[in-house]
Amino acid sequence: MSTDKKEVRAFKAEVELRKTKDNSNDQKYVDGIGVVYDREEELWDGYFEKIDRNAFKDCLAKNPEIKSFFNHDPNYVLSTNTSNPALQLTDEGDGLFFSSPIPDTSYGRDLIENLSRGNVKGASFTFTVDKDEVRTDEKGNYHRTIMNATIYEVGPVTNPAYVQTQVSLRDKDSLLDEAKKRTNISDMADLKAIQDKENEYRRNLISLLEINN
Repeated sequence: MSTDKKEVRAFKAEVELRKTKDNSNDQKYVDGIGVVYDREEELWDGYFEKIDRNAFKDCLAKNPEIKSFFNHDPNYVLSTNTSNPALQLTDEGDGLFFSSPIPDTSYGRDLIENLSRGNVKGASFTFTVDKDEVRTDEKGNYHRTIMNATIYEVGPVTNPAYVQTQVSLRDKDSLLDEAKKRTNISDMADLKAIQDKENEYRRNLISLLEINN
């Protein structure tokens, strides 16, 4: 299911405000786990995904430019790994950790206040998949493991659950169609049952988004 299309994922992983003092100037950072490894998440009913702990190893070794935005908005850029001070990324066994300096801008000060109040709930990242694996289990569920990927952006988000719901609705059809092609479903009755289940879940997602908006 390797693709050049950019995908977005979000995790309800704690982010926190950190302060340092350098030459009498206070620099504030937002720290958190941008990517959680080897934890399977159900993106929607019957479709599971996890990110292998070595998924970004090749990408990070090339030291590409990676950016940090607030809520994925390029108008709210916090830092890059080439800015001064720079975005710091640490690839550890359980996840990809990030530490982004917060600029002294209107939106930066707003972010600091929201972090202090606990209004910012997690982190999210943007990536493309270079290599993955897909399988089905005995219940007809799809399980996707992202083996190798390129990361472009990581940062704090106000509501990771809402980001993930939007992702599921947008990417659902293309990911599911590709999974079907690669898992050799031959029983049309089973296929129809899966499609009926998908349609029901899509209607529920649309209803949920309409209620929240």
